[in-house]
Amino acid sequence: MSLRNLFIFAFFVIMSFSFQTSGVAMVNERKIIKTSSLSKEHHLTKSLLKKWSRYLFYKYTANILGWISVKNNHHFFCHGYFKDPLIANMSIHSSSDGKRSIIITTKGSAIFKNKGISVLKKNIVVTQLGRVLNADKACVCRDEKTGKINKILLFQNIFLREPDKLIIADKGELTLCSKIVTLKNAAYCLHNNDKRLHALTNAWGTAKCIIQDTSSLITTLRYATYSTCSPTNSVWWFSATTLVLNKKIHQGKAYNVLLWFYNFPIFYFPYYSFPIDHCRKTGFLIPHIGLNNNSGRFFSIPFYWKVAYNYDLTLIPEFMTRRGPAINIFFQFLNKMSKGSIRVNYLFNDIFFQKFRKSSANTVSNPMYTNNPLYVFYINQLKNMKNQRKFFSIRMYTIFNSRWSSKIIMNYVTDPYYFQDLDEKIITNPLSNQLLNRISLQYNGLHWQFNGMLQAYQTLHPISQIFDSALDQYTRLPDIDFNGYYPNIIPYIDFNFNAEATNFNYRNSNKDYISKPIGQRFHMRTGLDFPFYFSLGHVTSQILVDTTIYHIQYSHLRKMQTISRFLPIFDINLLLYLYRDFNFWKYNLVQTFEPHVFYLYIPYQNQDKIPNFDTTLLPFSFEQLFALNRYTGDDRLQNANQISFGVTSHIFIAETPLLIINLGFTYLIEKKNVLFSIRDLLSRCNFHFSPIVGELTFCPSSSWSLTSRVAWNPNIQQTNNSSSEITYSNKGHKITAGYTFVCKNDQSVTHTNSTISVSQDNAHNHNSNTRASIAYLSMTWPLSVRWSITSHLDYNISYHHTDIAFVGVQYNTCCWVLSFLTKRTYRSSVNIYSKNNYSTTYLIQLELKGLSSFKNETLF
Repeated sequence: MSLRNLFIFAFFVIMSFSFQTSGVAMVNERKIIKTSSLSKEHHLTKSLLKKWSRYLFYKYTANILGWISVKNNHHFFCHGYFKDPLIANMSIHSSSDGKRSIIITTKGSAIFKNKGISVLKKNIVVTQLGRVLNADKACVCRDEKTGKINKILLFQNIFLREPDKLIIADKGELTLCSKIVTLKNAAYCLHNNDKRLHALTNAWGTAKCIIQDTSSLITTLRYATYSTCSPTNSVWWFSATTLVLNKKIHQGKAYNVLLWFYNFPIFYFPYYSFPIDHCRKTGFLIPHIGLNNNSGRFFSIPFYWKVAYNYDLTLIPEFMTRRGPAINIFFQFLNKMSKGSIRVNYLFNDIFFQKFRKSSANTVSNPMYTNNPLYVFYINQLKNMKNQRKFFSIRMYTIFNSRWSSKIIMNYVTDPYYFQDLDEKIITNPLSNQLLNRISLQYNGLHWQFNGMLQAYQTLHPISQIFDSALDQYTRLPDIDFNGYYPNIIPYIDFNFNAEATNFNYRNSNKDYISKPIGQRFHMRTGLDFPFYFSLGHVTSQILVDTTIYHIQYSHLRKMQTISRFLPIFDINLLLYLYRDFNFWKYNLVQTFEPHVFYLYIPYQNQDKIPNFDTTLLPFSFEQLFALNRYTGDDRLQNANQISFGVTSHIFIAETPLLIINLGFTYLIEKKNVLFSIRDLLSRCNFHFSPIVGELTFCPSSSWSLTSRVAWNPNIQQTNNSSSEITYSNKGHKITAGYTFVCKNDQSVTHTNSTISVSQDNAHNHNSNTRASIAYLSMTWPLSVRWSITSHLDYNISYHHTDIAFVGVQYNTCCWVLSFLTKRTYRSSVNIYSKNNYSTTYLIQLELKGLSSFKNETLF
């Protein structure tokens, strides 16, 4: 509880500085309409004659809205486009007092009256700032007392043009005093110029009546339709008895909504609210209905709450037939200082999880398992878990000023089976069992940097990984790091300084199984740099002093033990830049030749009694040839009296890299005596040469690239690590194939996103495989303008199983997308009562562009 309380206290301290209060502007909207039934009107407009088919009506509508058909041209995805509406210059026709003036012109006969009704015929044009109205006939109504125009009636072939909007109607009325435009039997087209909406075609539709209130920016459509498909081939559309668009609050409301797909009604909503631009709004989102083997049938109704312009919250009540009710909350915030998100998931009473715990405990309840301390831990863990399951997560980044900032990452889950049962999408890598918790405070100055950190991991131990369990991690409570750098304190001499103080604690989930030291570590490295730069390269040298002090204690010993390490470091680094021009096959090429020599001296000091808190040995690479220490972390510092030789060569064609080659090795004048593992002793301490490292990057064209790396140990005639990857990428077509190999050297190796990294020394890991080999293949390939496929495969050669594999097929049209995806994910390598466990997902998704997407997901 003390660790959790410390994190909570630090979290609220930073939150109190970062959050800014913000008001919420409430907009009152006058109710304009009342809901009416769909059955009251079957025809959307009077223009739809009974003798016309729907195809003829849509063809007629497309013609009057300016649709231009284009055939046999893949650049026009919808086989056509809407012609942009002509709109008068918005800067003209404004009066001196700033009010909108109206200019009415006609080419036909006109009867003008100072009072009453004036009749105009033929080519009437009503021009106003930002609006142009055309009609065949108009009646201008003047006030009987003042003689001012208060209403304009329009008849036949009415065209209303506004920026990004075209409306065509049979009848219209322009009321000047109330600033209301009414159009009847209308067809409309909304031209989308907002790049954030990414619509491929403009929205269009019809309405029996359109009422536009320019004073309140509210537009009401009665018996309306809406679609983003081509008007000559409308695959989907929705109809509504009433549609209200409010630009002032950036939202729309629809009543009695019926969604059609290929002339079949598929959904009915009595009320639907949606944003009409990129702005967010409060309201219910589309429900999610599905079925999977873990939760059974499930149903959720997300509710989105726009708390303020920079705060929002999504509340998702969910019911699962196997697991019961649950609530999921997702909160996002953004202000001048901070941005981040908070997620809370709570499952009230998971009966299905209770059955799983009981059956798993019974499986290992015989004496063969209960007498083994390894199994006892998992049995007790299953018995102590509850049906109430929770997950909490927070991500937050705060900038206090130009120098100070902070980051917060917090995660907590009640049991190790939560993600595989309920929401494995929360974690990017489903094979990860480490939940990071970190609160950090940073300072970045001109010469000094500071980083203060509290860090801990929640390690998950599912029973399915009993023989390959993740290791519990050390906590850092706290970790304080200072870095300083002063260039040219005197000519050609720089000063650098680093100091770090860390308190390491360790809480083992299985207390009877392993014991590790805890305590404090203070590390300081300070020294002088001697840089010298010239036209062909540079020579630099360093003289450093490395000091490390430990105060450690073992759980079975009460006495604190102090261990110290004091070592000088000296190095000389020489790098030259040479180049030449040459011709090859009529190509003008430039080649660079960059020899690199690095000498390093660190005297030997026995470090066998120093604990290992955070040190790892990474696979050998070209960069390690010129590093001060081959280990990461501060618990081991290698002894060195060695010279590293490396060479890098670039070949450029028209300033574009064609070939990059790195080659190098290290000659050990004195043998390695600082050991990290038994394999370190057997394979390295008796030889004078490091592995030979080679790297190659070849780009024969803008579409093809090949990258290959290998580290070969000549002393034992064995490859230390290697990787190769070939990529083809051209106009959306991409294929990547690769292979990665690591000799683990008594350390565990994990694979994430086609890379391999080495973790802490796993002396208690039952996995005896000392090599890790993984092959991967991914492809994204459009088969045609509409069809495309994507696939990915990770195969673990060392353990002879597939980590992850998926294949997806997508059919993309002008206004809808249909996708099918099948995915197979590896769950656990060893299970005490079954073979390798996999989760298979089948996903079918229908997306209606400009509206939303509908999904059906099934897991087997």
